[in-house]
Amino acid sequence: MYSFEEIIGHLINKVPEELTGHSKFLSVLAYIVAKQLKEDHPELKLDDLFADHMKIASKLHDLGKINIDKNILNKPDKLTTEEYRIMKMHTVYGLMVLTEMTKGISLDINERKLFTICKEVILLHHEREDGSGYPIGINRIPLSAQIMAVVDTYDALTTNRVYHNKVTKEEALEILDHDDDKYNPMVVDSLKRVLAKKDFAEIVNNPPLKEVGLSCSYCR
Repeated sequence: MYSFEEIIGHLINKVPEELTGHSKFLSVLAYIVAKQLKEDHPELKLDDLFADHMKIASKLHDLGKINIDKNILNKPDKLTTEEYRIMKMHTVYGLMVLTEMTKGISLDINERKLFTICKEVILLHHEREDGSGYPIGINRIPLSAQIMAVVDTYDALTTNRVYHNKVTKEEALEILDHDDDKYNPMVVDSLKRVLAKKDFAEIVNNPPLKEVGLSCSYCR
């Protein structure tokens, strides 16, 4: 039987190739924002492994897209209503794959924490605090999914997509600020601090990784 570490590594490698760059960037950005959030808000009492676990879980946020038809996933035009309905199922599919692949695996305390964050990020990263998201439409969202929602939206806004042209960093942050009923303002503020750092580009390319226990094997 494979170990939990081996299974997570295998699942990371299963993320569709065309999404690999997106997932790697978001995993680093989520890691840095989580570290910043811990510094900005000690009242949240985030433990030392939270950022490391966010980095790993973020690599899996689009795992469910392995079950989405390639013609839909790679369509160069705007999706139809039915295609969009199918695309939104990637959140549910991802959780199903993770759950099935880890069935019967014994987890230690840190692995259980990571497993929980992976489930939250995969299923809930498109949920919004005003209840307008998917797949459930909830408004009480775990912090891990709130972070993922902010960094994923920021990346989507600042990247050319078939349904919109990219905007500047400043314009993206204005949109996130304006939609404070959808995105956690604390997370957005921490993202702003991260993006304002003079060495941001260097940090993204060479993130400082805390090599503790489980995290060091996945985060390279």
